[in-house]
Formats: sequence, C-alpha cells, structure tokens
Amino acid sequence: MSQNHLIKKLSGLNTASHRFLSPIVSGTLLILASPDFDLFPLAFIGLIPLYLSIRDARPLQAAAMGWLMGFVFIFGGSLWWVPLLENFANLPRLSSIGLTIAICAYQALTYLLWGGICSLLARRCRLNWLIIAPFCIVIAETAIPFIFKTYLAITVWRAWPLIQIAEIGGPPAVSALIVSGNLIIAEAVPALRKQGMPGKAAKIGAAVFVFILILGWIRAGHIAVVRKKAAALQVGMVQPNFGIVSAEERKINGDKYIRALRRASVMLAEQNAELIVWPESSWPYLFDRQMKQAYPPGHPWELRPGVKGRLLFGALTHTFGGADVYNSAVLVSESRAIAGRYDKTHLVPFAEYIPFGETFPQAAERCRTKLPDWPDIVSGESPQILCDDGLHIGMLICSEDMNMNFAHEIARQKPNLLVSIASDAWFGESAAARQHLALASFRAVETRRDFIRCTNTGVSVVIDALGRVKSEGPLIDVPVNEPQPAMALMDKVRLSDVFAPGPYVARFFPYGCLVLLVAIISLNRRSKRSAKSVQSV
Repeated sequence: MSQNHLIKKLSGLNTASHRFLSPIVSGTLLILASPDFDLFPLAFIGLIPLYLSIRDARPLQAAAMGWLMGFVFIFGGSLWWVPLLENFANLPRLSSIGLTIAICAYQALTYLLWGGICSLLARRCRLNWLIIAPFCIVIAETAIPFIFKTYLAITVWRAWPLIQIAEIGGPPAVSALIVSGNLIIAEAVPALRKQGMPGKAAKIGAAVFVFILILGWIRAGHIAVVRKKAAALQVGMVQPNFGIVSAEERKINGDKYIRALRRASVMLAEQNAELIVWPESSWPYLFDRQMKQAYPPGHPWELRPGVKGRLLFGALTHTFGGADVYNSAVLVSESRAIAGRYDKTHLVPFAEYIPFGETFPQAAERCRTKLPDWPDIVSGESPQILCDDGLHIGMLICSEDMNMNFAHEIARQKPNLLVSIASDAWFGESAAARQHLALASFRAVETRRDFIRCTNTGVSVVIDALGRVKSEGPLIDVPVNEPQPAMALMDKVRLSDVFAPGPYVARFFPYGCLVLLVAIISLNRRSKRSAKSVQSV
C-alpha cells in the first residue's frame, strides 16, 4: 500500500469518526444545558460541533448526523420514561427501555429534518446556513408532532433576558435564536483568529441577533413598568407532597390528607395570603359539581376553617349519583361561594382516558383493568376563566400548561393571572418534573401574565410576566401512598391586563418562517438568473 493511499485512508477514517463523534458531543452539551443541569451558556456552543461536521456534508449525511445528535440530546433527558413505564404501565424492564428508545428515536426526527433541509438548501440553492438554519429549526420543531414536547428552547428557560422573543413565536422562536447564536460563534471565532474580522454573513447575523435581544429587553422593561402599576395579590401555594394516592387510600385516609391541607393553609393565612392554591386532584374525595357553597363551618370536610381569602383547589368532581368524573379546578370566594369551576380539556392518554375506547371497548376494558386505581376522566368542553371580584384566572391543569396554543386560547379571554395546578409525582425526582416546569414557563412571557404553578410534589413556582422565577419550591420524591410533610410557599403577584401579541400571532410564527424561507429561495434563484443573463449579454 502506497504512503499516499494510506494517508487518504486514515484521513477518511478520521473524517468518519469526527462525523460520528460530533453529534454525540453536541447532544451531550445540550443535555448539560437542559434541566436538571441548567448550564444554559452551553446552549450557545452546543450545536457548534454538529454544525462544523454537517455544513459541508451531503443532505443525507447531514440528516443522519442531525438525527444522532437529536437522539443523544432527547434520550439523555428522557431516561425517566423507563421507570414511569415500569411502575405505572406495568411493562417489563426490557419493554420499557425499548419503548423509551423508540419514543426518543421518533422525536429526534426534528433534528433529522433540520439538518437535511439546511444541507439541501445550502448545497442546491447556495444559501448561507446563517440565513436558513434559524428558519428551518422553527419549521422542524413545528412539523414533527411531539409525544412529550421537546424544544431546543428548554436549554435557556432560566435565562430570562434571552427568551423575550417567545412573546412573538413561543419556544420555536427561542430555538431559532439559539441556533443563530451557535452558528454566529462557529463562523466568527475562526475568522477573528485568522483574519481579524468575521465574514459579512456573520456580521449581519450578529447584528440581527443583538437587535432582537435589545428589542426584547426594551419590551421587558415596558412590561416591568406596567406590572409594577398593576394591583398586587398575596398568593400562597400548598405543596402537600402526597405523591400518587390510590383510590382505595383516598377512601381510607382521606381525612388525614384534608388535615394536612388545612394546616398548611392556616400557615399561609397567617401570612395574609389573599389567594391560596392547592394542586391538581389534591382534595381526596369526589367533589359534588352541584354545590353552590363550600362545606359549612363545623362540617368534617370544611375546606379551610378560620381561613380568610379565596381558595383554588384541584379535585376529581362528579354530579352526585352520576358516573362521569372530571379533573377540575374549583375557585371558592371568601364568602365560601363556588365562584367558578374549570374541567380539564386536554386529557393524558392512558392516564386519564383510553384512546379509541369507544371504538374498541374490549381492548379499552383490558387496558383499564391494569390501572384499577385511576378512573376514566371526562373531558371538559372548552377553556374557561375563573372570576371573582376583579380576579380573572386563566386556568390550566397539568399537561395543559405545555400546550402553547391551548394556553393562548385561554389568554385571549383576557385573564389577569395565569395558574396551573399539576401533579408530577409520577416522575419522582427525575428530570421530567423540571422539564415540565421549563416548558410551562414560556407561557408567562407569551401571555405577559404572572404565572403560578402549584404542584403536588414539586416543582411549585411563581414566575413573573418577564419569565423570571421569583419563588421556587423543592422537588420531593414521595413513594406511592406514603405522604411527606406539606410545604407552604408565599409570594406576591401582579394582576396585569397588558396586551400581549403572543396569544394572537405565535401560532402563525412557523408559517411566517416558512413563507420567508420560500421567499429567500425565490429571490436567490432570481438573482442567479439575473446574473447569468448579464454574463450572457
């Protein structure tokens, strides 16, 4: 074998290994930028190893490396699927691992689509990655339906100055900003080292990036001023740390759970809480939907003896004597009147209902027998605002706070406070609970409303309209039917009615990016044709 042939062969092996390792490095960096780690500065260098490997690659190669990066990134943050499927779907360990791999492989198609489209446009249309990559990530994140929502934006959720663009485009817009930042650094740093000046595309990209950040900061300053003038409300949250409580356990020890909720509520009332929030399905018994007043003083099920202010609590509700059960949020006024009730509209498959149960009743019945403690839940009809004397609550229950379009449908009804009640006890102390929080946190910026998120075992938070975490409780791992001591959190929120464009325009943002991308391709082709015609003349 000649020396030149050997060198070429070794060079080819080196290139192949680099193209294999770079997506793994990028995926690992993005894992570290995401919850649980939250090392958000890594988000702006995480894509660089991948980009340097795929910017000159063929479309199929770029798509494959994009998929590998996405799989590493998503799988590394989704290991919680395995114990979840084992413990609550009663699947064997190998089946749980296999299904987790399949879910992550599917969701990684987002980055396959992104890498493939960018490479195709760069090679065929001679378009610069700095121009097309931000648009393509928005399109890719929208085109692939998620099983558990996973946006690149999750890597910077705590860096509130960087997420203000979510008011226009939600998490995909933040993802585009992250992609843009990575590519600018990847192109500018080598150019600065070699030539002392980055190229034209990097300069323009950096200018646009900074311009977007400045506009976001100006808007954040405006919101801060408006928010400061809005009415204040002292809010207390009870994080009861009940964990997963079976139906049988609720029947036997329901009074014990009620006492724990009462004690924490009294502590919050002593701190002058004007609104006390209990999490999803925290009330241990079925709550009668026909009730107009809460249980009277002296009743064994009195909600809050001696406590003033409003109470918002989660309960499974039914019409007395009826079979239908709803996952509801109930608002009780200071006078004990039931001021409003919201029934969860977007239910979780298998946990709250069996998909296609009416079409395949026998299969649904077999599936339901494996989950005897969890009843079928009836879906609510529509989003609803809970109102009481100047307080207008945009209500979300559990996974609904990850659904941007649904939250915006509620926001268009003009609430002055956003509240989510949830139970992430299914996930224990895994990253899933914090990932859920991170995805939900963008609702505050999109709607420009203070956002309360009260959960069973954590993470309970208060987030202001700028996306800043003001108060944050712990995440507790609670074994099934083994409650831990309850915790009480207190903070002040503002009841703002400032206009936010997000609920009206964010759902159209991906389509706008697609139109702009098509326009860029069209203009590029026209300019090439014009150049050719000039040359021929």
